[in-house]
Order: sequence, then structure tokens, then C-alpha cells
Amino acid sequence: MTEKTADIFFKRLILKITVLFCAFCFFSCANNAPEISSVEAKIVYDFESEDAKPVQKLSFFLNMNSDVRRVENINVYNEETGYRWIINNPQLIQNEGSRQYAGYTYLTAAVADNGLMPQGKYTVFYLDSCGKDSFGFFNVEYDRDDAKLTAKKLLEKKNFGKSSVMIAVYSKESDLLFFDAPFARLGESEDLAYKEEVEKNFPEAAYYRIFYKSENIIYIMPKIEVGQ
Repeated sequence: MTEKTADIFFKRLILKITVLFCAFCFFSCANNAPEISSVEAKIVYDFESEDAKPVQKLSFFLNMNSDVRRVENINVYNEETGYRWIINNPQLIQNEGSRQYAGYTYLTAAVADNGLMPQGKYTVFYLDSCGKDSFGFFNVEYDRDDAKLTAKKLLEKKNFGKSSVMIAVYSKESDLLFFDAPFARLGESEDLAYKEEVEKNFPEAAYYRIFYKSENIIYIMPKIEVGQ
């Protein structure tokens, strides 16, 4: 085989491989269109201290019937205001079995809106790496007065039952060590003072936070340090 013939053969081989690869990608994309099964969205109030008003944010996740590793970006659109958020690096969760989620936990509003997310109907668009998309809807409703309250005032206003309480325990590096109903491991406490129980069960813990759930709202109480 001459050098010229070898060069032609090599070019044809590369062309054939390229065509086959493109065909594989085409059929792979064609057979795996994204599909949103449901949308879970919650307003989160994060209290950094006892005396400070909370930071409000929107947390949402798409329950997908397709491979979330293909995600390109997610667009969230509020229909009443026309505001749009584009998430280029969404968080991905792949549980045991077939459940797969893509979303974001820290969607915030503009300062001009007092840091409060617009209420009403939202449309969410999911785009994958093949250029295929899927969309879903969710609604956001909340009491705007909650954003004006300190953690102490909130607890005076709300009557949270034991079933609505969760506890998160963190290490010094803020790694999550435990997240569950407190009595699942720490026993019941009338005043939610779990400091001794946390120190006993998690020697490596640096602090913990109490979470309250109320329908589609989550309230995160200030951190309580342990091991001091």
C-alpha cells in the first residue's frame, strides 16, 4: 500500500467512524426524550440568628422518568411577573431504584422585590444535552408576613406539631451527619433541646438545626453549636 493510498484509507476510516458515532448519538437522543413526572417545590425560610429576619429562597426538584445525567439546563419562569431563572448546573439526585431528580435549592428573588419570590404559577423547562426538552408546572403561595418575623416570633405565631419537626446534624466542615425526625434516634424532647442527645450520639458534630415543615413551606431555625 502506497503512502497516498494509506492516507486515503485512513481518511475514509475516520469518516466512517464519525458517521457511525453521529448515528449512535442521534438514535440515543431519539430514544431517550426527557420526561418530567412531577415537580416538587417549597418556599424555604432560613433563619441565620435568633434576632434576624429570614432569607427566603425557593427549592424545587423535578422527578424525572429519564436519565438526569443528560441535563443541559433548567429554566424556571413565573407567569405573573415574567421573571426567569436559568440553572446551568442543577443538582442531581439518583436514588435506589428508578427515581431520579434534577433541581436547585437556592433560587432567590431580586432585592427590588424585598427578597421575596413571586407568588402564583411557574413553568419549568428542562433541556437535555440532545436539545430535547420537557416542561412542567408548580404554584407558589405563602404568607408574606412570615418574612418579617424573627425565629422567636415565628415560633410564637405557629403551632408546629411533632410530626412537622426534623433535625439536621452537621460536622465542623458542615457535612450532613444526620437528617430525620428527632425521635427516630434522639428520643422525644418537649422543648426541642437536643444538645445533649446530639453530643452523645454524634461526637464529631459541631452544630445542629431544627427544621419545621408546614405544607409547602420549610422553616430552618438558627444553628445550635454543640461540643463547646
